[in-house]
Amino acid sequence: MELPYKSMQLEDLPNEVWVDVYGYDGIYEVSNLGRIRSVSREVNTRWGTGRWVDGKLLKQTYLKKDRTLMVSLQSRSRQMGRVVYDSFYTAIMLDEDECIMHKNKLLIDNRLVNLEKVTRKKSKKTDMAKSKRTITATPKNLEKAIETNKSFYHSRTHKQCNVCEKTLLLDLFIVEHNECKKCYNIRMRKKRETFIEKRIEKKCSKCLETKKIELFPKHNKVYCKKCSNEYALKRREKISFNNNNVL
Repeated sequence: MELPYKSMQLEDLPNEVWVDVYGYDGIYEVSNLGRIRSVSREVNTRWGTGRWVDGKLLKQTYLKKDRTLMVSLQSRSRQMGRVVYDSFYTAIMLDEDECIMHKNKLLIDNRLVNLEKVTRKKSKKTDMAKSKRTITATPKNLEKAIETNKSFYHSRTHKQCNVCEKTLLLDLFIVEHNECKKCYNIRMRKKRETFIEKRIEKKCSKCLETKKIELFPKHNKVYCKKCSNEYALKRREKISFNNNNVL
């Protein structure tokens, strides 16, 4: 995206608003897109006569050291971001621990929507979060942390239950749970006893028919009683067939 300050056309850009530069009324104007221009006016020459000067867009200088844009106003160098903010918010004063921060941390983007008054502490914290080093290092550090956690959890043989606080073998725990099977069963039993069904009808996942809730088993809310009985009968027949083959 090409920033507006690079455009040197005299015509206004879309949605561009101009105001007088703070402290230079009638001499310079600055826009909400970060452009600055001089105003057409009459100036005095060294001989005391008047001379008409046409307005023009001022060129902004990029400082490689500070990675910011500067502009010369009557032989005085000013930071462009501060010029834009002070001109649009003339009533807002900065304390010693406050500064004007670029939200996207691109110091050459001096659009008004990209400027915000914050504390210096918050600005430094945002620098750390949006810096190139952080963006580059975060995925690598995250991948390294995941591998470290995997090696730690895979090497465990025991862990502590969050409910009974006993250290038990991993086989006595529910997969991906921090409570043992005994505590898990007790909790689910209490949950089933206190559960109150508010639905009147429900769709069976086996026959795909919508039936009354009374036609579903108490502890099996997926299949209706008819489908549950059919499934249990087929399962018993299969088990008995396998046992006969073994004998």
